[in-house]
Amino acid sequence: MIKCDENYASLQSCASVARPRGWVDDNYVRLAAILYTKVWEKRFPGRSRRFMIDPTFAIRVLQDGIRDVEKLVSSYAKQMVGTSWKRIVHVFVPVLENKHWWCTAYSPNRGEVLVMDSLEPKKAPDCHHLSLTTLGYAMDTLFSALDPSWRVGRIHTWPTVSLDMNIQNDTHSCGVHMLIAIKACADRFVERVVVDNMSKERERLLCEDVMSTENEARSSVIDLLSTL
Repeated sequence: MIKCDENYASLQSCASVARPRGWVDDNYVRLAAILYTKVWEKRFPGRSRRFMIDPTFAIRVLQDGIRDVEKLVSSYAKQMVGTSWKRIVHVFVPVLENKHWWCTAYSPNRGEVLVMDSLEPKKAPDCHHLSLTTLGYAMDTLFSALDPSWRVGRIHTWPTVSLDMNIQNDTHSCGVHMLIAIKACADRFVERVVVDNMSKERERLLCEDVMSTENEARSSVIDLLSTL
């Protein structure tokens, strides 16, 4: 149903986004990272860049440490290669730990780290302190690899704040909360994201992604819907 740069989100992955008790899988988040980055590039033409990184980046960093970050950049953040950190507004880094999605966003423009977690919104920086420390070193290395003028250690001088968001009332909607929050913060970091009706927000999220002009399978989906 969704295709972008030879990456696919299967019907099963898409259905999990819309189902009331569905869990967003890593394949869907991986596809979303590519899709959203392309959408933002066209939404903010001629302006500074916004990126969302493949979730495998954080998984590998938290498993293996920062010793191979430059290799990880070429594999999982290749859309950022060639971009100076001075042109980057935000970088969203989705994290999957123990079947739970959360996200940390880095803003060279603001000099700030924003943490999004629907399980512990107000305590997110404290709950993820160790992971944030490791990811901070990794992102320092990433920015340095992109542009030698980056001063390593800069991220650890930035304030880390939590996004005020709904607390999930189940064990499976974390990915939906995360993707909604990432979209809400694409233009600029906001202080609060409210989800009033999760069922409708699930449907809206999937519909936006499927009908995105960057979805290479969009015309096929439209043709299919016209036959119903």
